[in-house]
Amino acid sequence: MITPTQQDVRKMVDQHVLLSVTTLFNALYANFDLADELFYLFYVEDFESTALEAGVTFEKRPDGIYYVLPDNVDPSPYEGPFLTPRDAYESACEELPESQLAEVYELWAVDDWLATKLHDNGETVTEYKDLNIWSRLTTGQEMIIDGCMIDITKMSLNNTTLN
Repeated sequence: MITPTQQDVRKMVDQHVLLSVTTLFNALYANFDLADELFYLFYVEDFESTALEAGVTFEKRPDGIYYVLPDNVDPSPYEGPFLTPRDAYESACEELPESQLAEVYELWAVDDWLATKLHDNGETVTEYKDLNIWSRLTTGQEMIIDGCMIDITKMSLNNTTLN
């Protein structure tokens, strides 16, 4: 299995991340009557934390990822299979009373290819006015050392799928 170098990740980022739109959307959110429309760009559902804190357990099997809800929510057997961890977390949260919101620190316009890969890797990407907007939950670190970008580059170099 090929391990990506920082140059590999930088090449992928340069090719698929279009531009930062944080300042633009902050101005739109603050100065126009778009707060309701733009709310979920700035606050995204944190399916993973919600599921894990509720006691949902996950199991990776050859055919996909399965989850089981804690007994106090639903005594059902394992549910699945799901192709990506995000899909399993999101499905589990549909059975829970309330999911948590995470604050977004950066917004990036990305191309269709990266939007799909980010979503499959558990990141939130929202289509807004024909733009794919990645709601990045971290700031202060270069994108080439972001775990999801390294994972996406690794999967791309090895021609495998994320799961």
